[in-house]
Amino acid sequence: MHSDTDLNDLHREVTLLTTYYLLLTTYYLLLTTYYLLLTTYYLLLTTYYLLLTTYYLLLHREVTLLAGCSHPHLLPLLGHCLSREAACLVF
Repeated sequence: MHSDTDLNDLHREVTLLTTYYLLLTTYYLLLTTYYLLLTTYYLLLTTYYLLLTTYYLLLHREVTLLAGCSHPHLLPLLGHCLSREAACLVF
């Protein structure tokens, strides 16, 4: 037979091991969440880069089209700026 002291010690050890397990599980979940946040951030940056590239390509296509237009009722395209801060066309 086990004494009450032995059972109390066993109970204390089981409680400590359970607490340790829960802490490790929580740590794992936090790391998984951090990894998912980093992955989401990477995907957002990639999407932003693709949108900027698409915008630049569309703007460049527009400049090429306008530069090739020649008609007496149209102003000629004299210059352009394709900077991200302030894209502009000069007629």
